[in-house]
Amino acid sequence: MHDDELGYGQYACFSEHPNDRRNWLPQIGTPLFRRGALSYRALPPRLQEVTEQALIHGLHDPPKRPQAVEWERALAEAYDLLVGCPTCRQSFFYPYWLQPPPRRQCPFCGAGVRPPFPAVLELLESRARGSYVPVRMIVLYHGLPVFADIAEPGRLPPFTRRSTPLIGQVVWDPKAGAHRLVNNSDTPWQVIIGGSGIVGRGASVALRRGLLLSFGDGRRLARVVE
Repeated sequence: MHDDELGYGQYACFSEHPNDRRNWLPQIGTPLFRRGALSYRALPPRLQEVTEQALIHGLHDPPKRPQAVEWERALAEAYDLLVGCPTCRQSFFYPYWLQPPPRRQCPFCGAGVRPPFPAVLELLESRARGSYVPVRMIVLYHGLPVFADIAEPGRLPPFTRRSTPLIGQVVWDPKAGAHRLVNNSDTPWQVIIGGSGIVGRGASVALRRGLLLSFGDGRRLARVVE
């Protein structure tokens, strides 16, 4: 009797809608090993935004739904926020937006993120002479290769980086108590804030909070958030 209404989505309801609990599941947000269900809040902020646009604001109001390009950009940006869980070996989005850091955990097994915590950086691009704006976040940790698209303005992570040149890698320095970013490229980097000097090929810079690093003329800046 209600086939048409159901087919057109009249009764569709997002399980995490803040004001409509008809389809609410009590296990949402509980780690999977406890028979839970993953919450969309385990996604990076930009993916959370487009999910809310699609399933809360735009579910019954199509003009409010995000465009395909918004999904593509949010998914591409999320690529550089993935980390591996040392306990269950699953990859998940590092929840840098949760404070303090001990609140962060693997959504699959529930294991807390243990020190040393990954370095969280904000990439910035020039929009006018002397003016830079943040474009996206990245997460760096020991052993991670750093690809050229990180430094190039307007670039997002491609579907595959097999042909993308490497410009560096990240190593953990226990003596310094910080991750270090090693320059493996022929382009010198410059420390703007949080130190001084040029980071040439084979040299490295400690990724400490407040560091502002230039990847070279016409390229992006990277600011260490934590």
